[in-house]
Amino acid sequence: MSAGSILALIGPPGSGKGTYGSLLARRLGFEFLSLGDVLRDAAMNNAGLRQVLKGGGLVDDLVANGLVLDGLGQGRRGQGVVLDGFPRNRVQADLLSRWDTSVSFAIQFDVPGDVCTTKLLGRRQCSNCGGNFNVARVDRDGFVMPPMVPVEDCCPSPNWKKRDDDTSETIQIRMNVYHQETRPVLEFWSEQDKLLRFVPHRGIEDMDRLEKLVTTRLE
Repeated sequence: MSAGSILALIGPPGSGKGTYGSLLARRLGFEFLSLGDVLRDAAMNNAGLRQVLKGGGLVDDLVANGLVLDGLGQGRRGQGVVLDGFPRNRVQADLLSRWDTSVSFAIQFDVPGDVCTTKLLGRRQCSNCGGNFNVARVDRDGFVMPPMVPVEDCCPSPNWKKRDDDTSETIQIRMNVYHQETRPVLEFWSEQDKLLRFVPHRGIEDMDRLEKLVTTRLE
């Protein structure tokens, strides 16, 4: 297994790549870097960026690349890295390669838009402990994903809140942006034989299958 590999997880909002990515990184001993988390952290001190994220718009590629490169340079000691949601277009991929930081291969999370929307609308975060949960239940078209909720005594439901950008209108904008921007970079990686396709029919219960897919490619 290549210790310095960089894996890019690409999929529509709500496809579960963030949850899978953090679990995969832990199993492989890799670092985990989420573009969404990096942007939300940066937006706490940037009103303009905060407004873009709230409206579901696209963040400038140079800004996104700079934040990710900063993240790659912090605390990395030769480990591999799992990137969540980056690069999501050809411009970002090209900028990343200019900094001698190329993606080893990408994993496309192939999940229908209606399933993603249901999961996004079901996302909750505990205002007390910061834990992330999902109250949505999916059981259609071969996808079976039960709710992911904590023990009631740990985080009672009155403490749960939705993210500001998890509205039907904003989700649709984000979906449209994803499909418009990401298709060219998926084609680019496919042409280079750097694209794996993963369909998470059973949510995190398919984690072992994802790990096997990745470790086989890394061998």
